[in-house]
Amino acid sequence: MVYKVIGVSSGHISKGLDIVFVELNEIGGKWSYEIIVEDSTFLTDFWKVQLAGASQLPVLEYHLLHTSFGAYIGEQINEFIQRNELNHKVHLVASNGYTAFHLPERKMTAQLGHGASIAAETKLPVVTDLCSLDMAFGGRGEPMDAIASKLLQPENASLPLTIALMGVLRWREETTMLASSSGAGQDSIGGALWLGTEA
Repeated sequence: MVYKVIGVSSGHISKGLDIVFVELNEIGGKWSYEIIVEDSTFLTDFWKVQLAGASQLPVLEYHLLHTSFGAYIGEQINEFIQRNELNHKVHLVASNGYTAFHLPERKMTAQLGHGASIAAETKLPVVTDLCSLDMAFGGRGEPMDAIASKLLQPENASLPLTIALMGVLRWREETTMLASSSGAGQDSIGGALWLGTEA
């Protein structure tokens, strides 16, 4: 089956958002992919300042930033879709957000960019929060390289592409976290699924 997916990486303030639209195809457990279009969007100074100071915010302000950054990611995805004439072609969006906290020793990680806000903006199914379950099982919450090595050609697998694949695996309710590489107590199906088309 072919999955047409947008993968979004926003892990570095200096890099902004990396967005890819990819067709992922699985036949007999073997994955292949074709990158249709990819783009990068630099963050404005406003977002750089907001994200850089996120870990020092009071709780309410942090959650308001989480929501507003998710809406911003959704807006950027919509512009990417319009710019590349992808309307009605996207099955799923996967986004890892901007990591504000990553504390494996305390089994906690938090990424800014609320999935519900992305889904509300794009009206598409969205997978986010890719690492929390792995970390809850005692892992390091860093599954991207392991998934890329197992299922893709790792030397060619960009972070947005790997995030797109992890989104599809979560949508299919298949393992996205490999305990053997993350140090978790078990493999798991990580990621929160937000359905942007719910009535």
